[in-house]
Amino acid sequence: IGAAMTVDRRVAQGIRFVGVVGLIGLVAGCFVSLRHALHAYLVAWSFATTTALGCLFFILFHHVTAARWSTVVRRLAEHVVGALPWLAIGALPILLGVTVLYGWTGHDSNPLLQHKRPYLNVPFFVVRMIIYLTVWALIAEKMRRRSFEQDTTRDPGLTMNMRRWSGPSLIALALTLSFASFDLLMSLEYAWYSTIFGVYVFAGGIVAGHALLAIVARLPVAELKARVTEDTRHDLGKWIFAFAVFWMYITFSQFMLIYYANIPEETEWMTNRWQGSWRIIVSLVVICMFLFPFTVLMSATTKKLSRVLLTVCGVVLFGHFLEMIVLVMPVMHPEGYAVSYVWMDISALVLVLGLTGFGV
Repeated sequence: IGAAMTVDRRVAQGIRFVGVVGLIGLVAGCFVSLRHALHAYLVAWSFATTTALGCLFFILFHHVTAARWSTVVRRLAEHVVGALPWLAIGALPILLGVTVLYGWTGHDSNPLLQHKRPYLNVPFFVVRMIIYLTVWALIAEKMRRRSFEQDTTRDPGLTMNMRRWSGPSLIALALTLSFASFDLLMSLEYAWYSTIFGVYVFAGGIVAGHALLAIVARLPVAELKARVTEDTRHDLGKWIFAFAVFWMYITFSQFMLIYYANIPEETEWMTNRWQGSWRIIVSLVVICMFLFPFTVLMSATTKKLSRVLLTVCGVVLFGHFLEMIVLVMPVMHPEGYAVSYVWMDISALVLVLGLTGFGV
């Protein structure tokens, strides 16, 4: 026990150090370009939060379907969603910087914006964000506490309790995540909208969440090595494969609907992301989120190979981060990715990962 506590202290110290380094870098970035620093933070925070929500979906789906295979890695997902209350606190810079991040907070006389004013206004935005963050944190904590309580009581009634709560919680998660994606990401360009944008963001988070679980399940811990078998890796690989296909289906559906409708307000969002270096980054997102996992994980053998699965999961997580960059940064730099500010993007990511790691 003493050795385990020593390791935990070292990990905690390392996480705090990483977070402080990221914080210093981002604060310095605020003096260079406050607007870019806040957009970089939005990218990193959205990446971490959607990935954690992907793990929360995994837990809820586990209970609502009475699955058995996922019991082995369910506790890992419960640890990951333990970061959601901390990420809720981490949303404070976004709420404080809302007037810098979002163009609809200004005094634009655009008739379309005036039509959306009852929804797109700062007080209502803050209220909605508090609701989203509270719902996510409450669901995560309820599922974690019931699961931890069962470790000591062995009460099978707790399983039924979690199963009963998982159905309504899935509905609440779907609604809050959809509206949060509208508010945080889609409203960056208030003239553009997509009715399946919420599903698109959800799909990316699910793929990333399962990829993170597969990575955590491979940590060098004796109990994990004994329990996470080839069959468990195979099942996780199947989920990543399936949701990578689902992500591509939603991505193509959104693109196809906008392409053949050919409405200027809709196509502008796509054309802004298909010029300059954005074309390369969008292509990388498709490769990392779909083509690579689809090709590699098609075989049952590769799903069971630990190193192959780890490689795929690392690529998927990198692709999900690039995806968040594509959703946010063209608002600031429509001509292409600002390479000169890459240190700011990395600092924001390091800071948010430090905060997430502390929560886990």
